[in-house]
Amino acid sequence: MKKIIKNQERFWRFSFFIYSFLVFFLSVAKPLVDYNTFTGEDKIVHTVAYFIYSDIFCMGFIKIKNKFFYYGIFLAVISVPVISEYVQAMTPYHIFSVRDMIFSFLGIILGFVYYGFKYFAFER
Repeated sequence: MKKIIKNQERFWRFSFFIYSFLVFFLSVAKPLVDYNTFTGEDKIVHTVAYFIYSDIFCMGFIKIKNKFFYYGIFLAVISVPVISEYVQAMTPYHIFSVRDMIFSFLGIILGFVYYGFKYFAFER
């Protein structure tokens, strides 16, 4: 049973690092899709992307025993929206947007809340 749990943690940690790269890459690369279907569509994309990001973080790192490492990764998670917006300002494809940053943080908060509900509903 311990081996299964360890493998699940490895899977979620690996998924977290892959998703981190994907989120950051898509934040600074040329957009694959034109977000002009309706006003605010990109805000929804930011919220959902960072919701998934924080949920994957919790799945992989919430039970880690080394709290110094956990808080380091946690700080990295909450700094990604700020860093990606500043890097976007340096690319020709994106612009700096405080609103995008706010909706990214909203997604992170919603992801943590969602994980909390999952934890108390299924793992206690």
